[in-house]
Amino acid sequence: MTTPAQTEPDPIWSGIETLRSVLVPVDDLREDPENARIHPESNIEAIKLSLSTYGQMKPVVVHEGVVRAGNGTLRSARALGWTHIAVLEAEHLTREQVIAFGLMDNKASELAEWDFQKVGDLLKNLPENLLLATGFSAEEIQPLMIATWEPPAGNGSQTTAGIITFRATIEQAAIINQAVSQARTMEGGDGPDMSEGRALELICGDFLAGA
Repeated sequence: MTTPAQTEPDPIWSGIETLRSVLVPVDDLREDPENARIHPESNIEAIKLSLSTYGQMKPVVVHEGVVRAGNGTLRSARALGWTHIAVLEAEHLTREQVIAFGLMDNKASELAEWDFQKVGDLLKNLPENLLLATGFSAEEIQPLMIATWEPPAGNGSQTTAGIITFRATIEQAAIINQAVSQARTMEGGDGPDMSEGRALELICGDFLAGA
């Protein structure tokens, strides 16, 4: 009697079809024990939402079974119950090269800067169900969509024609804009037409008066 050949179950995975040929079981992969990038729960939740919404759009980079770029993606895929994930094997690199690449892959994104005006404009044109799938939190999205932004004028603060611009992270900018929105309703304020500079002046004045 011939025993029917066992077939592999279909992978639990979602992504662009061009990546299907490079799927491997998640159980065959290990997170990088030398990963210098920390993935807090908020980061993992954002990646999970991305994977659930768009599927896997790019492979994780693997060297000798260890994920050197994409550890957050691997952890998120496991949390979603995926059995497989698409990988790019970097066996042409030495161990030192792939470690350096992992650092560069994370650092390169930090060297870019946001054009907050364009971010706000893009958010305004997205359907509501995709807003959180951008990776921005609800607390960040609201001020981004209502604020008027100027691009940073170089490192640190800079004065041009009597106007001071300064750099802030997206998290800092969200807090600043929440404070500005509240300042516009303060007694003695100028209402909704108050400039950001005037609002910050009132906020800083109250802070100094209570210091």
